[in-house]
Order: sequence, then structure tokens, then C-alpha cells
Amino acid sequence: MLRESITILVFLEINNQRINNSSVSFGVSLPVENTFSAINVTYSYGQKGKISNGLIKENYHKISLNLCLDGIWFVKRKFE
Repeated sequence: MLRESITILVFLEINNQRINNSSVSFGVSLPVENTFSAINVTYSYGQKGKISNGLIKENYHKISLNLCLDGIWFVKRKFE
């Protein structure tokens, strides 16, 4: 399963100037064989801030790895 998103957030305000954080993310979910579990891999590219009034601009790259465990955790067991 492929996933993508675009995000624009405002986290900080310094001297009445907003510091924006915008990013683009792409990811894929890979199922683990013979289970309901999956491995999720995501790549993000983003920018924080802007170059004006003595502020700085930061570009960043981010790779995330996530393991989603599912299956027998909450299954009611049957005994014979």
C-alpha cells in the first residue's frame, strides 16, 4: 500500500512572525508473510522557517521505519 501526504504546520511565533513547517511525505507498507503484521517505511522532505528579518531557513530529509505488530495479541483463545 502506497501513502503520501502534504503538511503545512505553524509551530512557533517569534517577534510576531510565524515559523512555518511544510513537508511532503511518501511511504509504503510491506506486509510480513503469514501474519497480519506490516513494516512501514516513510521518506519526508520539508522546510522550516524563511530567510527574512534575521531568521533562518532549514531544509530536512527524514526516513522513518515502523513495525506494526498484529495478529494473536487480542484473539480469544479456545481450549479443547
